[in-house]
Amino acid sequence: MKGFVRSYFKVMQVIDMIIGIIMCITIGGLIFGIPLIISSKKFGKAYKASDQELIQMRGNLFGWGIFNAVILIGSIIGFIIVLCLVCSVNNEIKRYEASLVNGEEFKQASIGQIVKDGAKKTVEDTKEVFGIKSKLDKQQEQLQKLGKMKADGLITEEEYNAVRKKILEI
Repeated sequence: MKGFVRSYFKVMQVIDMIIGIIMCITIGGLIFGIPLIISSKKFGKAYKASDQELIQMRGNLFGWGIFNAVILIGSIIGFIIVLCLVCSVNNEIKRYEASLVNGEEFKQASIGQIVKDGAKKTVEDTKEVFGIKSKLDKQQEQLQKLGKMKADGLITEEEYNAVRKKILEI
């Protein structure tokens, strides 16, 4: 991958770590400081990643780039500049990916779709770090445990069905 892309990851890693640590000094700053430190680690990993790994991480890195644009930039002009930088890095990785797949032409996705995909992945990563699970995730875990209990003979079919209905709120 080009030096520009690698340089972007290294610069963002350092900036995020420094500002994240500074923000973590106060309790209120933890809200943004911890995600900035997580972002720093993601960018550090991207800096060291192979081109193939960057392709796999592209959406996630784009989401963290958007997060940085929102948190670190205090003006609309600065936000637009960082957003353009993030989109450029994303498109560079995507261009490389397209060249690997049967020499296909690079097809640029709409900015809206890129932002949507990146934001979704960033939210998922943040939830994972903070241990936040959706109601569906919790239900799936409970049903898996319940199924194992039934398979192990710890509960009867009737007990299984009763608890299953409670979990599913039927």
